[in-house]
Amino acid sequence: MLPIAATAVNNSLSIILPLIVVSAGALLLIVLDLFLAPRQKELLAWTTGAVLIVTIGVAVGQWVSFSGGVHVLDHGPRTGFAGMVTMDSYGLFFVVLFCAAGILTVLLSDAYLAARGASRGEFYALMLLVVAGMIGMATSTDLISLFVSFELMSLPTYVLASYARRDRLSGEAGLKYFVNGAFSSAILVFGFAVLYGISGATSFQGIAEGLNAPLLHDGAAIVGFVLIVVGFGFKVSAVPFHGWAPDVYQGAPTPVTAFMSVAVKAGAFAGLLRLLAAASMPAWDLWAPMLTILAVLTMIVGNVLALPQRNLKRMLAYSSIAHAGYLLLGLIAMGQTGSSYGASAVLVYLVAYTAMNIGAFGTLVLIRNRRKFAYGLDEIAGLGRSMPVAAAALALFMLSLTGIPPTAGFWGKFYLFGSIVDAGQTWLAVVAVIMSAVSAFYYLRVIWFMYFEPVAAAEPIRAVGAAPAATIEAGDDADQAALLSDAYTVAVDTGTPIVVTVAALAVAFIGIYPSPLLHAADWAVARLLGG
Repeated sequence: MLPIAATAVNNSLSIILPLIVVSAGALLLIVLDLFLAPRQKELLAWTTGAVLIVTIGVAVGQWVSFSGGVHVLDHGPRTGFAGMVTMDSYGLFFVVLFCAAGILTVLLSDAYLAARGASRGEFYALMLLVVAGMIGMATSTDLISLFVSFELMSLPTYVLASYARRDRLSGEAGLKYFVNGAFSSAILVFGFAVLYGISGATSFQGIAEGLNAPLLHDGAAIVGFVLIVVGFGFKVSAVPFHGWAPDVYQGAPTPVTAFMSVAVKAGAFAGLLRLLAAASMPAWDLWAPMLTILAVLTMIVGNVLALPQRNLKRMLAYSSIAHAGYLLLGLIAMGQTGSSYGASAVLVYLVAYTAMNIGAFGTLVLIRNRRKFAYGLDEIAGLGRSMPVAAAALALFMLSLTGIPPTAGFWGKFYLFGSIVDAGQTWLAVVAVIMSAVSAFYYLRVIWFMYFEPVAAAEPIRAVGAAPAATIEAGDDADQAALLSDAYTVAVDTGTPIVVTVAALAVAFIGIYPSPLLHAADWAVARLLGG
């Protein structure tokens, strides 16, 4: 019995090897930070990037063979820990996406933290723990492991949002995020409990079997699904659970905001998509109306409230809310048709959204590192003449977020809207198209200010290293006196231009040649619905 048990444990550990690598990397960073001098703190960023690259290599290595050329191993899903975790093509897709977003965030954060004297190991360790939680979300096939992963993803994010401890807005962002997150976690676990009570199982397969039986308690099932949708709705900032997003996005350090807006949202959708596809399809008629109402409200409210925003971080926050509404269309299409079209459209859109949104925030960080900038719309007036490269990159990301071809955002919306039309819900596609037209106003307004308004007066920031003690950890908006003083300096930044360049190339490449991404998404969801 002991050899059999040992083999089972080894198999289970091999399945979660990417998660183990990320978690071990977080511990390594904490220990390494104790032994590094202040001038050596940049090694923490390099170490974090190396951990994420190794994680990608470990995950891909389980599915690729290099003997006699490069071959994809179609060995099917691998399940461990009593069926609580499954590593399949779907999980692999998200492991690569999460780690790629993490690497870009590390590049954004290095100079940002150095300028504030805050290049400490706990920042990168917390980020790796968030990535570990997201990997767990994408690979969980049991309510228990899903909830543990949900909390592992959430708790470090609260700390990261308030990482600029001396910034009032950052502290407020962390507190608001924590309070709302605590409510969402409680509601979510209550929904899981109701689902368990109905089906008598916590595994997704057992839940599906329980829901396949005649539902004698439809009312209880509806309550359970409402609670689950509400819990995830908070995490993806869907309306009416979006109130925390603008304040948190504005107050959190900008690299954290970029990471939250793409990676955390992708992690939540990864978990919700697998839960609905693997466990809840038999009860589609119960949860479809909830998602439909949520999608319509989220698209309308997110876009309408973004219109009057003059702070670019708040504008992108409301934009993020609207994009959550678009993503919900893919879940509705998946449930309506029972096919993988909607699910693969969600994956395509998440990749495109990651590239264009982290690129947009990266460009804001780039501007901030070159001149004194509080993220106001008026401050980018004439940017096309004062910083032409940054303006061109930001214009590309705004066009992609609008959905104008040939950009990644166009193909993301094309496949999402196409999936909902294929599901027979044409009216939802009409609403989405109208809201995309509304979004064009505030996205294209950014381009107008950059190229058609007079140049705004701006004072460059001396790139001479870390800020003095008086301004250490000063936040983005709270301490304006420190922000606008001659004492404020920014460390030499090489990572942010790389992030903006990589994101711009990804947006352009996917826009011109989307086939590789489409094939990867189709392969990732091939077995999600039992195919």
